[in-house]
Amino acid sequence: AALAGQRGGGGRGDLIGARSTAARLTVEVSVLGVAGLGAFLLRRRGLTLGGAVDPLLVSVPVLLAVAAALLALRAYPWPLRLLSRAAARARGSVAFLGTARAGRAAATAPLVVVVLAVATAAFCGVVAAGIEAGRDRAASRAVPGDAVVSGERFAPDTSAALAGLPGVRAVAPLLVESGQRPYADAAGRFGGVGETQVLLVDGARFAEVAGRSGVRIPESLRSTGDGSAPLPALVSPALAADLADAGLADADGRRPAWLDVQGNRLPVRMAETVEEFPLIERSIERFVVLPWPALPADGPHPLAPTGFVLAGDRVDAAAVGRVAEEGQRRYQRGGAGIGGERPRLPEVRTWAAVRAELGGSGVNGLLVFGFTIGAVGGGVLGLLALAFAVLAGARSRGQVLSRLRTMGLSRRQWRGLLLVELTPLVLVSVLTGAVVGALLPVLLTPVLGLPAFTGGAAVRVRFEPGLVAGVLGLAVLALGFAITVEALNNRRMRLGEVLRLGEES
Repeated sequence: AALAGQRGGGGRGDLIGARSTAARLTVEVSVLGVAGLGAFLLRRRGLTLGGAVDPLLVSVPVLLAVAAALLALRAYPWPLRLLSRAAARARGSVAFLGTARAGRAAATAPLVVVVLAVATAAFCGVVAAGIEAGRDRAASRAVPGDAVVSGERFAPDTSAALAGLPGVRAVAPLLVESGQRPYADAAGRFGGVGETQVLLVDGARFAEVAGRSGVRIPESLRSTGDGSAPLPALVSPALAADLADAGLADADGRRPAWLDVQGNRLPVRMAETVEEFPLIERSIERFVVLPWPALPADGPHPLAPTGFVLAGDRVDAAAVGRVAEEGQRRYQRGGAGIGGERPRLPEVRTWAAVRAELGGSGVNGLLVFGFTIGAVGGGVLGLLALAFAVLAGARSRGQVLSRLRTMGLSRRQWRGLLLVELTPLVLVSVLTGAVVGALLPVLLTPVLGLPAFTGGAAVRVRFEPGLVAGVLGLAVLALGFAITVEALNNRRMRLGEVLRLGEES
């Protein structure tokens, strides 16, 4: 679409209030309709699993960017009219002439190209930041502190031994029991619920070591008790549905479900439903998290931790592994071994190692790099589009400049005139592209399958202060670049040559 049409019979076609032709209006409405329909179909259909290029997925972002540029063109004259009226009442001629020149420039082609380029840069930047944040969350789910130790069963004093290591600030013990089936009563009657993973944590200590992950620790996990009442439990939605169908673990605790944890039969009630919890893999649908301090102290079998979460600075994983192995051996020497089998060696995982594994291997390592290159490339293409737009209008600006210089316009005033003329185009194109680029991830991330590159964590689109700073920086850079290009071009044109060009035109 192009700015065309005239107001009345003898009006000028390049004025702000130029009337759009029916052909332009038809093209604009068609582009808007196709972009909206494509976005709707893409969200409804989702991502195709075939290896071929998806034409719908490729074309929808471009159509949406073009549609946004057309809407910006429609709105572009209105603020310029207000600026022109204000400039006409102000002292000096620079502001008035600059806004008049900005309103008469045919901005369609450069604006659309710049919007596409900036939208590409913003989209790539937002998605890259979302992927990095998703990988951080995935690493924090696997290792909510700085390091996690997992093994068989450890001696009770292992926690204190780990806390004495250099760099370790806090230690939280945990107990994991897999494959447990909730019972309907203390006698062990089957409750009709599938296998469940049980996790016991000390809520207060766990919150201390899991500060990095930002996990919310409900008050129910911080509770203490004497074992006379059912334990408050965090349960997964799938387990909550199964327990509700079986009529077990009601919130009031009138009919608790019973879990067997290291030989101790524990009554539980549902206190809260959570979609996920640290240390529990995403593939596990049924899980329950219990507050360790709320367990009765006089249980028939003393509970032994099966792992620890550590918080600290520069934790030595090898030293942690040695202390954990010694703690596991002490538990075995205490006569509490399971079946006489030699336990597996404790495994130590650090947050840094898990995070590096998520972002530094194969396609995962190249993905964010590719989006970063896309962001930089989009910004460069936007600058080039502005440069070509400036060069395309250099002849007419040269004519105006030459005539104004014969009337006494100084070089400083000429720079101000150029700044006022180019600022509206730069701001509208950069801001429109940034808005489109920030909104595209909201539309496209659900259908891009990005969790496959973040360890299963959802890629969440959120406000990025860096994006605002980047857009403002790009606008300033683009404006300075455009003025520099115009200045270099005008140095090549002598006053007499420009005036002769004006006579020829």
